[in-house]
Amino acid sequence: MELLVEVARAERTAVLVVTHEARVAAYADRRIKVRDGVLAHPVAVP
Repeated sequence: MELLVEVARAERTAVLVVTHEARVAAYADRRIKVRDGVLAHPVAVP
């Protein structure tokens, strides 16, 4: 994940990662939850 984040920031591009793992989600600058196939409000990232 560190390499993916590094390259994405260097290239100033977005990366979409879908996960159920909190440790993977911790790398995100922004999180959006999907519940029953519907986008929920963005979740604040501390």
